[in-house]
Amino acid sequence: MRFAVPILEATEVGPLAEAGAAEFYCGYQDAAWTARFGDHDSASRRQGRANLSDPGALRELAAEARKNDRPISLALNGRVSAGQLDDCRRLAELWCQCGGTGIILRDPALLTLLRKEFPLRYTASLLAVTVNAAGAQLWRELGADRIVLPRFLSPEEMGAVAAGTPGPEYEAMVMGDRCLFIDGFCRSIHAVGRQRAVPGTEPQDVRYTWNPTGSSFHLCGEFCTPASDPCAACALAELESCGVTVGKLGGRGLPLETRLRWLRFLQLAEREKSAPVIRAAYRERFGHACCCYYPDAKPDRKTAATKGESTDHCSPEAAPTVLGHHGCPRALREIVETLPSFSDGQSSALRLVIPPLMPGLFADFEEILTRISQRERTELVLNDYGALYCAAARKRGGALKAELTLGVLLSGQETDPVLTDLTQPQDGGVFWESDGCVELRWSPPPEALQAHWRCPSALHQAGLLRSLGVTGVELGPQALEPPLELAGLRVRRLDSAVVSVFPCRGDCAHCGGQTVQRAGKRLYSDRNLLLWSSGPRPGKAAGNAG
Repeated sequence: MRFAVPILEATEVGPLAEAGAAEFYCGYQDAAWTARFGDHDSASRRQGRANLSDPGALRELAAEARKNDRPISLALNGRVSAGQLDDCRRLAELWCQCGGTGIILRDPALLTLLRKEFPLRYTASLLAVTVNAAGAQLWRELGADRIVLPRFLSPEEMGAVAAGTPGPEYEAMVMGDRCLFIDGFCRSIHAVGRQRAVPGTEPQDVRYTWNPTGSSFHLCGEFCTPASDPCAACALAELESCGVTVGKLGGRGLPLETRLRWLRFLQLAEREKSAPVIRAAYRERFGHACCCYYPDAKPDRKTAATKGESTDHCSPEAAPTVLGHHGCPRALREIVETLPSFSDGQSSALRLVIPPLMPGLFADFEEILTRISQRERTELVLNDYGALYCAAARKRGGALKAELTLGVLLSGQETDPVLTDLTQPQDGGVFWESDGCVELRWSPPPEALQAHWRCPSALHQAGLLRSLGVTGVELGPQALEPPLELAGLRVRRLDSAVVSVFPCRGDCAHCGGQTVQRAGKRLYSDRNLLLWSSGPRPGKAAGNAG
């Protein structure tokens, strides 16, 4: 297996290449970007020292990678809004001039824009949440050369995606950065975290920022302590047999020694093969029991959960019958079991909310499409690109009459209630920085950043969406109000905002019941969704114990 490793500067190329890195990836936010958007994670879902900031250093890094015959990709895999397209294009142009190899992204419309102009290798990021072969097919047709598969898929499920759509390379996480949530569906803001100085420490400088609190705001920290050194060392051979040829190491921004230690351990695992030997070596090197990325247990995501209300918490209208759930895979079986009561000739309106479809669920989805093929007054709300691609193909062929709506998980909104606080004056403090101790004082976020927070990704994707037969978009409430119109697409406003999504583990035991206070909002769970409501909390839904 080839290992893709994060890199921060040219001097790291030699040591990492010698340790076994087959290729590199990096982030970049220069002065022009930060002048418009601040030190925010919108370029690549990382901030601070995880990114280079000097164009000279970027050129030097790309040149050193070429000298060592190592491909290197630039991460542009943040959530993109319409006002950032020109900025992303500028960064891609600079990367081409530097001699970079590829770009990692999550936005399908950005891919179609960049590949027309820049002859690079394009990777659909982990944040694109490609969970089935149909989604991989869409990315392949748009021009992706590689697809990073989500970390919550099992190796067997990854194999089904790779076998179902041959052609692209497939990559999976093998070390570091294991998150509690599904990354691509998580709208928790990521800010630069800072350590508060000892009271009485005299600051050497005063800096103005929209986040003077020192908090990183990472939502996962509200629920658990992040796992240390998560890895897939025992699963490398299985991943390769399933069609995964590149193993990705996380840790962009971590010290070089940490990345070297991880890489050397994975090289040992490649040689040893034996799981007991690998686990013993893990404990010896890292000082604790291993934290497995891909545990042996295979989750059952298909069996129907206890039926209950859908999370289609929309504003009052001529309400259709709603079946399904935005996030819970088991809701698909509920739709299959309930559909026989709705004949093709029935006049009542029907809305089917389709969750992200792991490979084992696609047969159920195709059965649903067949059953409703000629049914009038039917709407499909689609929450992964594979389901959208499959439904669009049927609609183009005349085998489906249903209206297609982009689900709230794909509409690309900023729903974290923390954003409201960040636009208001905040108390600051004295914190440690790399160059000394500084006092942080609040200043308003740049206008371009506030516009980014307001603007759903679906706005600039409208042309691509219409080409796929989409006529509507779901939007939940936002901390900062979004535009009222989305370029000719029908907009349905929900009264609940999805902030994040837990991956399905199959047993339903971890779903429902979680609550946390965040910036004055009570986040509550509905099955595997974490939401807040703009009005009274909706009625109890299936899987919600609270």
